Amino acid sequence: MQPFSGFDIVEVEAESYSAYLMEEVILMLRKGSTKLVAVIIAVVVIVAGYAVHTSPRAFAQLSVQINPEILLTLDRNHRVLKAEFKGVEDYPALADLALVNVTADEALASIATALSALNLLQGNREVMIVVVPARGVTAEQIAPLASSAEKSIRTHLQGLPTQVPVAAALLGTELYEAFNRRAIPLASFSRFLRDGLTEAHLAAIVALQTELALDATLFAKEFRSIVKSFMDLHEVSADEKAALDLLKVALQADPSLQSVYHTASALADMTEAGIAPLHTKALLALRQNLDPKVFRQESSSLASALIDMYEVGIKPEIGLATIAAAIKADPSLEELDTITSALVDLIERGIPVEEAVLQLNAAMVADPTLQNLDSLLGLTDDRGRGQGRGDHEDRARDNKKDAADDQEDEDEDEDEQEKERYEDKDEDEQEGQGKKNKPRGKKTGN
Repeated sequence: MQPFSGFDIVEVEAESYSAYLMEEVILMLRKGSTKLVAVIIAVVVIVAGYAVHTSPRAFAQLSVQINPEILLTLDRNHRVLKAEFKGVEDYPALADLALVNVTADEALASIATALSALNLLQGNREVMIVVVPARGVTAEQIAPLASSAEKSIRTHLQGLPTQVPVAAALLGTELYEAFNRRAIPLASFSRFLRDGLTEAHLAAIVALQTELALDATLFAKEFRSIVKSFMDLHEVSADEKAALDLLKVALQADPSLQSVYHTASALADMTEAGIAPLHTKALLALRQNLDPKVFRQESSSLASALIDMYEVGIKPEIGLATIAAAIKADPSLEELDTITSALVDLIERGIPVEEAVLQLNAAMVADPTLQNLDSLLGLTDDRGRGQGRGDHEDRARDNKKDAADDQEDEDEDEDEQEKERYEDKDEDEQEGQGKKNKPRGKKTGN
């Protein structure tokens, strides 16, 4: 995307003629024809001034997004000055639409008909309209355009065989250009505007890329996941600032941004469970003792372990210390559940927390391999909530499956940014994740 300016559209003929006259001026100066030069310079000034005065000025850009995306540059009278098409490789008929020099309403009618003919108005798709003012034009000035465009596309869709949801949103010029500089496509966040995301939210999220010195290319690529993470955190946080603080923690925990959504989900689950930000951040800080890949795969398991202990009355400080001990004993985290659930089971049997912790630590010292941990703690016959070593091989298989699921999710994200509409990623995680320690928040359940 290129920066959007009100002076992007000019009359090519007038510009070309002015350039031609200037070339003639240079030739005459070389020949010494000064009087004629003065006349021609005056003509150039008049022609150039007339071109600037009479050329149609861009007033707003209207983006119709259903994947593919159609960008219409409109003048003050809502006539189309320029039409651009993105992601239409599979739909060449769209690029052949005659959309220039018609009204926005006429253009939207043509677009609606074409989308229906190409079977693009089906399933979970929706039409999203984003209107951006040209430089020097205010959001208030283009607000009627956004409203009329939404009504127009709704009207044209009513007469078609299939129906899809329609939504419209405004976006300020400065923020739009900030997205341009980072090559962040509108499609990666526009639909969140329908769900309550504001321009202030977007500005704050974009600012994190510079503040945290995150790779701009990766940031643009994962922007939808980042925004979705913020939305989820916002639902469980006290306010927007708290949500942004947690998002910052998630981004710092995974600068590669490969699993930022999973990390943010873990933070959201812990926050919803009532664990204070101080302790949620402390849990993520334990990643320093883990392989980055292990942390990305097991962030939800770490959160679930802390939540399990917290829910039976174990203070977060003790829970964190137990998880730290589990990491030290087994950096692969294959025995994380064996260790933390053992502590939970001891407490559920009525053993005081302090004594249960002492027993667990003593058993871990007595058996560093953890092969006989259950027997040492007397938990062999009745494991309670914990699963014990019996699921060790299943857990290893689950870890491999989770890694594959993570990669599949990432591949789907990349494809959706270019070809598919936004879909709730939580559903994919619920269906695809085989791990027994799932995030425990509202998205995945207990």
